[in-house]
Amino acid sequence: MSKIKDLKVDQKLHLFFDNDWHFVTVDEVDYQQEIAKVEFEDGDWTMIDDEDEFRALITDSEVDNANKPPLFLNGMRNK
Repeated sequence: MSKIKDLKVDQKLHLFFDNDWHFVTVDEVDYQQEIAKVEFEDGDWTMIDDEDEFRALITDSEVDNANKPPLFLNGMRNK
């Protein structure tokens, strides 16, 4: 899992928010307070901190792979 201190403006993230995974872009980062403002694809935004579950997406292939469901979910294999 990523940390706020490692984020950069315009970085793409995969954020678990409102019981689902979303693609967001880092809009602002406050390194002292360790919070970041992120923007959803539809233009909405929210503030996140290290308590939120998110991971940085580094390459386009990681973005593509993030769209695929995990092979295992809660210890059960998806079919």
